[in-house]
Amino acid sequence: MKVIVTSDTHGDLLALKKVYEMNKDADLFIDAGDSELKEEDLVPFKSVKGNCDVYLTNNFRVDEVGGVTFFTTHGNGLFFTNSKLSSMARDVNAQVAIHGHTHIPEIVEKDGVKIVCPGSVSRPKGNSRPSYAQITFSNKNDIDIKIIELL
Repeated sequence: MKVIVTSDTHGDLLALKKVYEMNKDADLFIDAGDSELKEEDLVPFKSVKGNCDVYLTNNFRVDEVGGVTFFTTHGNGLFFTNSKLSSMARDVNAQVAIHGHTHIPEIVEKDGVKIVCPGSVSRPKGNSRPSYAQITFSNKNDIDIKIIELL
């Protein structure tokens, strides 16, 4: 199975479409907020509300595909730590917690939960480049996460 994760698009629909075009074979597309786009413009991406979003209302979402559960939030407004994200993911039996907001790609594991921030496809921060995450797996015990630079 293949899941594609973006975040912090900030209105750059062309970058979002580029990610989709490169990954049409994905089983699920998730956006971790701050797209600044309407829900219908995000299709096939399933998104959450970020601090810059005015069209979306859901702060969290839970998706399941291929026996793996994903917990997604943008990350703003939380007591934002990996411990908190891990706890929230475990509360919904998720193996993967996804967040945005920082614009900096990161993959860590905390208390058995894989935590991923895909960075930003349009406005990277730090020394990062425009990026998204690719999650592949055959089961919930074999999850591989990579940060892909958007060239």
